Amino acid sequence: MSKKSTPVTGDVFREMHQSHLGFLQLTDEDARWETIVVSGLTLAIFMGGKHEKFTQASFHNTNLTTLLLEELNLSCVNFTNIFYPNGTFKNSRVYNSMFIDSYLDNTDFSGADLRKCDFSRSLMRNCNFTNADLRGADFENCDLTGSIFVNVQLENSRFPGAILEKIVL
Repeated sequence: MSKKSTPVTGDVFREMHQSHLGFLQLTDEDARWETIVVSGLTLAIFMGGKHEKFTQASFHNTNLTTLLLEELNLSCVNFTNIFYPNGTFKNSRVYNSMFIDSYLDNTDFSGADLRKCDFSRSLMRNCNFTNADLRGADFENCDLTGSIFVNVQLENSRFPGAILEKIVL
C-alpha cells in the first residue's frame, strides 16, 4: 500500500481536480475502465476519454490522509492502491472510479454516488455507506467487516469472496 508515501497536499489536489473537471466535460458517456492482471499486478486502463488540454486525475499508489474529499465530483478517477483510512467521500460523486487494492478502513462514503466503482481486494472495514448509491459496484474479495449499509442501492453490485461479517443492513 501507499502508507509510507508523502501525503498529497491540498494545493496539489486542487490543481489536479480542476484539470480533471475539464476532462470530465469532454469524456464520453459510455467511458469505462478495463483491467488487466499481469504477474499478479492489476493495471487499470480508462477507455473513452483522452484530451490534450485537460488531464484525468490519477492518485494511484498515493497517500490521501491529509485530504477531505466531501461533496466533490471525483468521477472516473484512478484511486488504485490508495492509502486513505478514516477518510471521507461524503456526498461526493465518485461514479465509475477505480479503487482496486486500496486501504480504506473507517472511511465515510455516506450519500456518495459510487455507481460502477471497483473496490476489488480493498480493505474497507467499518466503512459507512449510509444512503450511498452502489449500483454496479464491485466488492470482490473486499474485507467489509463492520461496515454500515443502511438505505443503500445495491442493484447489480458484486460481492464474490467479500468478508461481510458484522455488517449493518
